[in-house]
Amino acid sequence: MRSTDAVLSLSTPGPSRLADTAARALRLIARVWFGFTLRGAERLPPRGPHLLVGNHSGIGVADAICMMGLRAAELRGRPMAGMMHDVFIGAPLVGRLCAALGAVRASPKAAEEAISAGRDVVVYPGGGLDSCRPLHLPRAVVFGDRRGYVRLALKTGVPVVPFATIGSHHTYLLLPWIGDALGARLRRWGVVRDARVPVPLASLGVLAATIACALGAAPLWALALAVAALVIPNPARITTDILEPIDVRAATALIEDPAARVEAAHRLVHGRLAAHVAAMRHGR
Repeated sequence: MRSTDAVLSLSTPGPSRLADTAARALRLIARVWFGFTLRGAERLPPRGPHLLVGNHSGIGVADAICMMGLRAAELRGRPMAGMMHDVFIGAPLVGRLCAALGAVRASPKAAEEAISAGRDVVVYPGGGLDSCRPLHLPRAVVFGDRRGYVRLALKTGVPVVPFATIGSHHTYLLLPWIGDALGARLRRWGVVRDARVPVPLASLGVLAATIACALGAAPLWALALAVAALVIPNPARITTDILEPIDVRAATALIEDPAARVEAAHRLVHGRLAAHVAAMRHGR
């Protein structure tokens, strides 16, 4: 697993009052703003550890809110841990909140330690490639060359539990082509890891409001509204399905070549997840 794999912690042993309060607040936001529905929680075996692997959309903001909110509801008490991108865990306010919910900086060592301690780990292998997909690719599942999650599962022997999400893609409408072109350039310069960055449609509104305010054609509150529209995710209905666990070590036991085994395990997990995302519908 590379250090920037996006992994989200859902709970920690002995949660603090801050963590409980934050989780309840996130749960409320998930239920009211996103109409969040979780299906298939009964497929999670009562005892861990497991590696939960999901698809990522809408810059990952709504996914994070909904999944962390589960700490106060369906998955309360289940020992889950994980890692988060340095950009978020290092942020002054956001980082403190995430740390209270158990998030740590992403690293293979931290993931293995969490599993050794009997805790589940939640990972979004696609990172920015998946979460920053443009608006015309709502049902794609893009992992690129990310195979760290498979290597972790094969090394530790933990089952992989895919979880599929729809709806969060629409919380931020990302412009096509521009994000890929800009991301490719920034990646060549070593600024970002992924060859894709988010360029929301709402950023055009901020640009227009900025020009209008500079020319005296609009008041400053118009710019403030444009910025709010850019930052606040759209209220889109979000549904997550937890799928049946996959024992990738057993499923690929007959493959001798290590690289071929990793690829076979990846195809199994990614294929099942992508097929489910493509066929999903909202509702109970």
